[in-house]
Amino acid sequence: MDEASIKLKDAKKQLDEAKGKVDEVPKGTIYTLSGEDNIGLVNYQNNITAIKAIAYVFPLIFFLVAALVSLTAMYRMVESEREYNGTLRALGYSNYDVMKQYLRYALLATLPASLIGILLGNQFFVRIILYLYHYIMFNINNYVVVQGIVVSLLTILLSVGVTSAVTLIVCRRELFEMPASLMRPKAPKMGKRILLERLPFIWRRLSFNQKVTLRNILRYKARFFMSIIGIAGCTGLIITGFGIKDSVKGIVDLQYGDVYQYDAMIHFNEKRNLKESNKLIKSLEKEGVSKMTMLSSSYVHMLANRKDLDTILNVYASSDDLYNFINFQSLSHKKLTLDDEGVIITQKASELTGLQKGDRLYLKIGDEQYEVKVSGVMKNYYGHLCFMSKTLYEKLTHKSFMTNTGYVNFVNNNKKNRHLLSERLTKDQLGSIEYLKESGQSFANRLSSLDIVIAILIIFAGLLDFIVLYNLTTINIEERKREIATIKVLGFRKREYYDYIFRENSLLSFVGAILGFLIGMAIHGFIIHQVEFEATVFIRSIHLVVFLIAFMITMLFTYFINLSMRHVLRRVDMVESLKSIE
Repeated sequence: MDEASIKLKDAKKQLDEAKGKVDEVPKGTIYTLSGEDNIGLVNYQNNITAIKAIAYVFPLIFFLVAALVSLTAMYRMVESEREYNGTLRALGYSNYDVMKQYLRYALLATLPASLIGILLGNQFFVRIILYLYHYIMFNINNYVVVQGIVVSLLTILLSVGVTSAVTLIVCRRELFEMPASLMRPKAPKMGKRILLERLPFIWRRLSFNQKVTLRNILRYKARFFMSIIGIAGCTGLIITGFGIKDSVKGIVDLQYGDVYQYDAMIHFNEKRNLKESNKLIKSLEKEGVSKMTMLSSSYVHMLANRKDLDTILNVYASSDDLYNFINFQSLSHKKLTLDDEGVIITQKASELTGLQKGDRLYLKIGDEQYEVKVSGVMKNYYGHLCFMSKTLYEKLTHKSFMTNTGYVNFVNNNKKNRHLLSERLTKDQLGSIEYLKESGQSFANRLSSLDIVIAILIIFAGLLDFIVLYNLTTINIEERKREIATIKVLGFRKREYYDYIFRENSLLSFVGAILGFLIGMAIHGFIIHQVEFEATVFIRSIHLVVFLIAFMITMLFTYFINLSMRHVLRRVDMVESLKSIE
């Protein structure tokens, strides 16, 4: 009994000590987050906004180019059956009767294709994008794909309506002639002098074949403009796709390699004065730390006329130390100097609030508002930041400077040194550490969702480019069979009549690709401004490599089509040139 009594007393003593320790634990704080404060919901909403901006522009360009393809296809179809239509007219059929067959064909070809496209676009592609979003970023297990009735009907009406209108215009223009004229092949267009001929210092330096090519291009003006517009639209889409990809992904390296130049950030559990902070820095230098600076970091409210923002206020003790960890560069690529007269704000905060260098702003720190001057605007790609000196902070708030954050650079940024510092912070319960490399990777993963949409757009822009080039090349050869047969009779070799036709394709592709650069820059600039999140600045310029890639894709498709269509030219019989047009 005595032994049991002793054990019971010891247990009660341990229980009382444990209760005392529990009482010493500070009470928790309950935070209520609205939808605007939840980072997951905000990030998801930002992605929706970005895709909406892309969805407003890309389908429109795709539709315009597709309408151009429909125009050329129906034009070629009516043109190739000119004699047949003339015979029908001569037999007593009215223009309406002849047009009906083409309108019926356009309807039967467009309506099923529109329905297939709607199902494919609204179900197949949407499900792929949602699946990849779930796989890469968001946990979207249960989603419903809604088939937009209004959008679907509008798509069908536009597709059928545009194709039917194009068919009607082409038919009316062709069938306006007398039946006797329709029953004869259409005479080739007359050659005309071109503007370049009036510049003898250029014209004299061109070979005979080059002169013929330039004259032929301008002789068929409709095909010239259709080719240029179609190729330019497709090239512009390719440039936009690659440009958005680089603009989005490129900010990770800029933010986490150029702006932020530290290896890790420590969030301390306790605030310390400057003396205690310097003492802590010296003790942490034993853990593989080469350089470290302490600062105060806190959320404040930036008040401005245009827009109020929640931003992070970083108060530094030594500007010389801070230069080793943050790259303060102005929008004009000049080095910014931190002073005791004002604050430095980031680029996106400046754009949203309308504040520029020299303006005054109000910072709400705690329950008090303080007016400060904007000393400069720095390049920054993610987050709203505001930097202030220790001297200015104490002058404004009349409070002592206390640090709670540290920027760290390691002697060697390897796993061993990172483990030593993390172990020390955990052991002494100093705080938590955030590694720059891991933060950059996490940010890159959040942005990678846009790659899914962009990759699909680039692929289909390339396919559309190929279709446009193939369609226009086929029409060009079909329209000029008699001409090709004639130059064969005149003794042109294979290489020469290949160049006679395909040099035009290459030149049109070249001009269309150059014009596509302008279209791509315009679309890219619009979309980038639309897809930027509130706290993000994407790269707003397009790298020269993107233009080179788009140009090479267009020219490669042109070369491939020229190569694959040679057999069509070889099959053109020279007897065609001897046939009477009567």
